[in-house]
Amino acid sequence: MSKRGCIEHMYYKHSINAFSCYTCGKTFPRKSNLINHTQSHSGERPYICQHCGRGFRTKSNLNSHVTTHTVKSTVECKDCSKTFRFKASFIKHNLCRFILVTLIRTTLMTLDRRIHTGDKPYACTKSLLIKSSADEYWREAI
Repeated sequence: MSKRGCIEHMYYKHSINAFSCYTCGKTFPRKSNLINHTQSHSGERPYICQHCGRGFRTKSNLNSHVTTHTVKSTVECKDCSKTFRFKASFIKHNLCRFILVTLIRTTLMTLDRRIHTGDKPYACTKSLLIKSSADEYWREAI
């Protein structure tokens, strides 16, 4: 077993920690984990995006961010022209819009049905009158 493997084994299997944070006491199996963690206390962000100047604590976070500048959007919404890099984001966008539109349509259809059927589900607690909407209740109560 390598030295690194031995340290990780001791950390994960026997709760023996090799590297401790001086600020908060949190322990890590690898020195690199401790270094990344200590940057969270100092606010240090040594990895800077060349496109927008935003800083990141780890190189992998920077690399993920850089794709927002370099990867062309792959999916475009036909209704609002918004573009998405990931199909999952596009699906979520459409799902949210679908739910909102469905909710609005359902509410409007319910109100329309009440007008045509005379359905009055709101009861007045003062006069026991039944009104078709909350607005009519307030107009009648005043």
